[in-house]
Amino acid sequence: MLYFDPERPEWAAQRNHAAQAAFVGNTRTLVNRHNAQMMGNDAAVLPRDVAQEFDRQQVELMRANNLVLLTDLLPLARSLAVGKIESIHRRVSDSGKAVRSLTGRAVVDIDKAGYDYDSTIKVIHQDGFGRDWMEMQSQRTEAFDGLVDDQANSNRTVLDSMAEHIYDGALDEEGQLITFNGTQATGIKTSTKTVDINLGAGGLNINFASAAATPSQIRDAFIQLVKTLRVDNNVGENITFYISAEIETNFQRFYGTDAGDSGKTIMTVLKELAGVEDIKVDRMLSGNEIVGVVLNTRFIRPLVGMAVSTVPLFRANPMDAYNYLTWANVGLEIRVDQTGKSGVMYARAIA
Repeated sequence: MLYFDPERPEWAAQRNHAAQAAFVGNTRTLVNRHNAQMMGNDAAVLPRDVAQEFDRQQVELMRANNLVLLTDLLPLARSLAVGKIESIHRRVSDSGKAVRSLTGRAVVDIDKAGYDYDSTIKVIHQDGFGRDWMEMQSQRTEAFDGLVDDQANSNRTVLDSMAEHIYDGALDEEGQLITFNGTQATGIKTSTKTVDINLGAGGLNINFASAAATPSQIRDAFIQLVKTLRVDNNVGENITFYISAEIETNFQRFYGTDAGDSGKTIMTVLKELAGVEDIKVDRMLSGNEIVGVVLNTRFIRPLVGMAVSTVPLFRANPMDAYNYLTWANVGLEIRVDQTGKSGVMYARAIA
């Protein structure tokens, strides 16, 4: 899971996730004890209700509209040890061929499954905030309200970074995908395991965000998106589509006035197609962009080495500032079979 939520009993049952929570709690306790001893009283201690407010920010801010896909992936997350940079999983081929006969004496080929391996890496997303020691002392009667606001902004920065990772991959300071052992920290748009669909003239030739596209043209093109995963990639489950706000606006047009569809918008008609689980707006997408995902761990899941959390940094001197680190350790695993079939697609116009 990507955040700590004691109201969800299943999170504590995951060994790695429970270890992450213990690490955060132990760090807070250690630094609070040190600050109290250094200042000579409890004035330097971060109150428990403020620490709890830090953790609650994750739940509240996850609901923002540029974190829609990230939020939908939460239930699929797998917790790992933070020190495990690379996660490797095995892919299995088909094997065997049944033969038929009346006597049972037909020649049978002896076969076995083949294996290969794929990997995903996790990266750290982090941001910091802090207050001068004198300012902190003056705010102690106000329950450190300023820190809560600072942490909310810092937390949002980390969540935005994770959302960008989910879509575009994790980039270093030079704008290159972070790489470890030859594996890149890719996102849906940059992964070779994502099915690419061209909406341009060389492909489906449709602009879902344009009022010039007729409702029937939009429906026909959308059926092709569904077909790409359901038929071409043998995916038997429904697909959740994520669209830009521009496409959503265009889909609000009425589909038509023919018998049977009077009063329905284009969006309503598309949601009724077989194979469509839902259509949602995500502000990480813009213009003529659509992402389709089968929300099942067989096809995609976040790998979490540390849930989004805030920890205090160690202060060596009484007059040092109170600084905090908001961070998470996350990777995106897109899983394909040995033939490359995937349950994740990205559609846009390719020049």
